[in-house]
Amino acid sequence: MAHLGVLEGLERAGYPPRMIVGTSMGAIIGALYAVHGSARIVSELMLEFVASDLFRNAIGAATDESEPGTSRSPFERFIQHAKKGFLFTRSISSISLVSYTKYLHIISELIPERGIESLPIPFAAVATDLVHGKEVVLTGGSLLRAVQASAAIPGVLPPSAYQGRYLIDGGWVDKIPRWNRPWP
Repeated sequence: MAHLGVLEGLERAGYPPRMIVGTSMGAIIGALYAVHGSARIVSELMLEFVASDLFRNAIGAATDESEPGTSRSPFERFIQHAKKGFLFTRSISSISLVSYTKYLHIISELIPERGIESLPIPFAAVATDLVHGKEVVLTGGSLLRAVQASAAIPGVLPPSAYQGRYLIDGGWVDKIPRWNRPWP
């Protein structure tokens, strides 16, 4: 979310981005900015999304939702322990904690389905080719699918089968993505 502060600062200084390249959460924020062209709008969308039941339910299973310092009954502690055991077992016996269908539903609530080429600000999402361990820069095709691939944290969110590859979070190969293309 720190990306939003940077975008707001650039806008205030009179330097709106002319091109955006992002990986992982940077791809999410960057894609939204490329669609809407306003840090304020992206901030409002993110705050609304984080406050939504969809987001809370998606992360609720993997977190301890009790208040720090509150006392829990033995039954509540047992349930929490069982839940952690279930998540551990699931994490080593399946591709990810979140199913592909659920992840696609969650990300599609935030990122619109449209072509990257149609965006008013040039955009690229960086992902990692899971098979070859190489950086993949997605500059065309589905914005939704590109962001989904770029933000797929291994073990938590499923890889994305996209453009003939299995793609995961781009931060595994490049935390500060670059795009070797002339500036517009």
